[in-house]
Order: sequence, then structure tokens, then C-alpha cells
Amino acid sequence: MKKAFFAMVVVILVFNYSYIEAMFFNKFLNNANTTVQTCKIDFSIDGDSVQKREIKFDELFSEQESFVGVDFDVTNNSKCDIFLRIAVLPIVVDENNPNIAYKLSNFSCEIQYLNDDSNILNSTYWEKSSDGYYYYKKSMKEGDSLENKLISGIKLNLTKRERIELGDKQLQVVVRVESKQSKHEDYSNLW
Repeated sequence: MKKAFFAMVVVILVFNYSYIEAMFFNKFLNNANTTVQTCKIDFSIDGDSVQKREIKFDELFSEQESFVGVDFDVTNNSKCDIFLRIAVLPIVVDENNPNIAYKLSNFSCEIQYLNDDSNILNSTYWEKSSDGYYYYKKSMKEGDSLENKLISGIKLNLTKRERIELGDKQLQVVVRVESKQSKHEDYSNLW
């Protein structure tokens, strides 16, 4: 009889575990007088690359190496502090088939950073991750903009063959910005 009763209690606990856990933690949180605050995150991207900037290859290239200037800034319009991560994606789009996009190789396309040495990322403010994003290390307060902008542009070093193949296509510089609330967190633990 004791075994059957014990088995029935175990079955009830297993099937109702999440409900029981929610009741327990709800009671615990109410007694602890804790408050949970949320914030509506809002930011704006300013500059000439707000969403995507289209450049025609045949208008751009007269020689092997070319530079495409990219200027953007991010402003925190939220009522809370935020962390940012940014991806800058230079892609090639075929006008005849706009659903197909090509990524340029690392040799053909080089990001130029906005600091004294354009080939080196400013590691005081930014960290580049293997996921392709640049993480802004500092928390942005309400109304703040980036203290150190990320890039000045993209240097293209295409071979003659690539220039011929891409002559009728468009280069698009797409800037993707994501943010998360920064209260009690380190940027590296948020994503």
C-alpha cells in the first residue's frame, strides 16, 4: 500500500512539476518583494547606410582597387541602457535575379576600421566574434551614440576576372544592428 501511494505521489509530481514549480517560485518572489523591470528597446541608425547602400560595380571600377565609404552611427533612444552588436555585410546582387546574392571573399573585400590604423579593430570599444558580428563593449546610456564608430568603409581588391563578372551587378552594404538591455549583464553573455 505504501509503495502504491508513493508511486501515485511521484506520478502526480512528475506530471504537475512545472505548475508546482511556478507556484513555489511565484510565492517565493512575492515574499521577497522583488520587482522585475523591462524596457522597450529602441535605437536609430544614422548615416548613409541606414538599411542598405547600393553601388553599381561598373560605375565604381576604373582600376583594380577601390574604396566604398560607409558612414553610420547608432543612437540609443530607449529609456534603459543597451548593448549592441553589429554586422556589416557587403554582398553582390544580380539585377536580373535579385533573389540571388553573393558574398565577396575575404581577399576581395576588406573592412576598413575607423581609427588611426584602418586595418586594426579598436579593441577598447569593439570585439569581433567568429559569428561575424562586432560587439560594442560599452553599455550605451539613454540618448548616447557610439563613442567610437566601427568602420570608415570597405576596400575592394578585385581581380580583372572578378571585375568583368561583376560589371553588371550591384554591391550592397547591409548593416545589421541588434541590441539587448544591459542591466546587470556583460555584453559577452547576452547573445
